[in-house]
Amino acid sequence: MWTEKQLQQLKKAGKIRGYSANQHKKERRPGIKMEKRSKEKDWIAWNLKIYCEEKNIELTIEHRFDQERKWRFDWAMKKQMVAVEYEGLNSEKSRHTTKKGFTGDTEKYNRAQALGWKVIRVTALNYKTLLKTLNTIIE
Repeated sequence: MWTEKQLQQLKKAGKIRGYSANQHKKERRPGIKMEKRSKEKDWIAWNLKIYCEEKNIELTIEHRFDQERKWRFDWAMKKQMVAVEYEGLNSEKSRHTTKKGFTGDTEKYNRAQALGWKVIRVTALNYKTLLKTLNTIIE
């Protein structure tokens, strides 16, 4: 697990590039609706980036794993067939907590498993267990 201070020290030492403590600013990308990122999602993003760099694993953000339904994973390690999904249950408008949204998520995860993917799902309460979980899955 990396703290904000450790990430800043790694950047200063030249071990990571592009890290900014102000990751909560909205990015503008045409055709993609952007939401305010949570501190948990920022933590996951940076720790996954460092984890994958250390293990020489290619990390893809918003990986489309199903062309027909156009489903995407938040993060994916394609060669290892491991995906990470952050379940943003704490936002004001979370589709994950509606019957339709939750059902859609189960369809997505069932399809991913049928295609051979291992999906790690984390929330604001357990996201810091992600690296430990990854270590048990990726050899």
